[in-house]
This record gives sequence, C-alpha cells and structure tokens, in this order.
Amino acid sequence: MRVQLSFIGTGKYQPCIYVWNDQRFKTPYFQEAAFQFFEPEDCLVLMTEEAERKHGKALRNRLRLRIRKRLRKHIRKRLRKFIAYRPIRIPDGRTEDELWEIFSTLTKHIPQNATLIVDVTHGFRTQPMLALAALYYLRVARNVEIERIVYGAFEARNPETNEAPVFDLTPFLTLIDWSVAAHQFMRYGQAEDLARLIREIHRWTHVERAGVRARHAAPAASWLQGFARGLALARVTEVMTKHARRLPEALEQVRQEVNRIARLRPFELLLDQTAERVRLLYHDNPLSLDGLHLQAELIRLLLAYGLVQQAVTVAREAVVTRYALDLGRDPLQDREAVEHELNRLASGLQDQAVRAGYTSEARHLAELWNTLTKVRNDINHAGMRSHPETTANLHRLASELAEKAANWIARDVDQPE
Repeated sequence: MRVQLSFIGTGKYQPCIYVWNDQRFKTPYFQEAAFQFFEPEDCLVLMTEEAERKHGKALRNRLRLRIRKRLRKHIRKRLRKFIAYRPIRIPDGRTEDELWEIFSTLTKHIPQNATLIVDVTHGFRTQPMLALAALYYLRVARNVEIERIVYGAFEARNPETNEAPVFDLTPFLTLIDWSVAAHQFMRYGQAEDLARLIREIHRWTHVERAGVRARHAAPAASWLQGFARGLALARVTEVMTKHARRLPEALEQVRQEVNRIARLRPFELLLDQTAERVRLLYHDNPLSLDGLHLQAELIRLLLAYGLVQQAVTVAREAVVTRYALDLGRDPLQDREAVEHELNRLASGLQDQAVRAGYTSEARHLAELWNTLTKVRNDINHAGMRSHPETTANLHRLASELAEKAANWIARDVDQPE
C-alpha cells in the first residue's frame, strides 16, 4: 500500500502553484498537492489539536474532493481501489513523553510493508525529524519502504508566476544509511551494508551520470568486504598479507572519485581511519616473530569488534606458531608435532610431580594452553558438552584469554613467559 504521510501546523498557508516535474497544482495546502502528484491509496495527516481547529475542516474538504475525482477516474477505468484520508491527532511534542506518543502513533497507523511518500513541508517544531527517525526504524521493524521525501518550497516560489518548486529530499535519506553502515563497520567490523552503498553509487554513475563515472569505487567495496569477511572467518594469512595491503591502496584510489562524486562524500570520513587501521596489520610473513606482533594487534582488533570467537581461534593458532619458533621448529611443517608438545605440557599439570618440575614460564604456558583449548572447544562445540560454561562466563573468559595470548605471542625473545 502506498501511504502519504504529511503534517500540518498552525501557519497561515497561502495559495500557490506547486510544481513537481511537469505537473502543476494550485492550493494553499501542499498536502493536497502531494496527494495529487503521487496518488497514494492512504493519506495520513498528523496534526495537533490547534492545527486541526485551524485547518482541519478546510483540508478535509479539499482532500475528499480529490478522492472523489480519483475514484471517478478509477471507475471509468474499471479499477477498484480503496482511497482514504485519515487525520491523525498528535500532541504538541513539548515533552519527552509526548515525543514518544508521536512515535507510537506513527507505528500504530503505518502498516506492514507500506510504501511511503513523506511530506515534511508543514511539520511543526521537531515533528519531521521525529517522523524520519521513526520511519527509519520502521524500515527494519515493519519492512516499510520510503519511496519519496518531499518538501513544497513556498518560500522559494517565483513571485511573478506564483510557482513554488517541490524539493526531492529522498537522496539525503541515504545519509542515515551511511551512518548505520559506517557504525556497523567501525564498531563491529561488518562491511556488507557499507560495500553495498558504495557499489550502488558506482552503478548509479554508469547508468545515470554519463559525465562522471566511478572506476575505483566498486573495487574498493570488494576489498572492504573481503577484509571484513576475512576477519569473520579468521583468515589470518589472507588478511595480513593480502587485504591489509590491497585495501589501503584501493581506498587511496577511490579518494579522487570521492572529490568528484557528491554521493560518495560520506565515505571520505572513513578513508583515513580505515586505511590506517588496516595498514597496521600488513606483514608479508605472519608466521615470523615480527608477524606475530601484528597478529597480537589483529587479536585485539577482533576483540574490539566483538568477534570473540574469532579472537580465540586466532590466539590459539598464534600460540602454536610462537612456541614453534621458540623451539626452532617450522610453524607450518612441524605444526602437528608442536601442538602435541603443547598438549603434553598441559597434561603435566595433572601430575603433581611433573608440575613441580616446571619453571614458572613453562607452567604459565601450560596453563594458558590448557585453558585456551578448553574455551576454544567449548565455543566450537556450541555448548554441546556435559558442563558447558554459561554465556556470560565464556565471553569474559574468552576475551581475557585472547588478550593474555596476544601478550604472550608478542613478548620479546629474551622476555620471560
């Protein structure tokens, strides 16, 4: 269902000719013009008690006339459609409780899967801002689609012709999309929505903007998405040797397009911060001592993103690598043997005599490996064990262990364990 959502205040509205593309409509109420231009099936007009007292009757009469004319047109075309006008009473919005009441009113009257035409022309005080915030929430909660946001610019009318343009504000809705996508990436390391936005703009320049075509935006989106997926799947070598090198390069290439393509400008704020964060992880040999220092930073980044399971996985494998290097073994070719040695060291904790013979460094490693293995197994077996940890304890323990492992693998060669 296509629904028009409008507001009306208490102002003195004067007639003018509103212009939308090649359509013109004369009225003192832009709500009526929007109804004529976009032909919704349902028209909701939110108004306070004072606004209803001042304009409710006149607006109702005008919109009902529009509805009758459209219904006659539908009958001629043998179409059956239900078209309604619904005035919705709302409070002034002077208090926080009243603002939440307006939000509840919006959610109550806007149906699931609705397609919205949002008219913010005559919103009173904070009403349009609140409406847009609520509608963005409804996009997720009720699968609402915002087709158009319009503003009838009476103040920009031509004094000679009395024609006022209708501004399409829909593109600025993507600023909210950018905000959410940027938050997802910077806080949680999730890049799917951010990559989608960049690709959509890349396609838009090729379909609708023959003069300015993006060349580097889509590749940058792919490297961004690849980096995030690499983190989510704990692809240590690929992230450090490939994505940490190519993503900063791709971001630098897209910078020139950001300056030429206005819709890409929100991405500019993320370029330097993302490039710096990713570039610090680059190393051509993650299995070296220097590479392990950067693996420690990778573990901390995973923890910062809330990717605790991945942090534990990387930490456990990094401990194997560091112990192999400490023993002078190859961290790949001798990996199975090194893991066996770590298991033997951990099992010695169960024997008091063996444990008594451990140095403090050996005991620390044995305890770290023993607990790290248990936590990793508890996570990977989805709690399908006889005595699994509770979620709260497991999250805390896993985070602490990953940090301890990061410190251990990044210690200096002559630093005690």
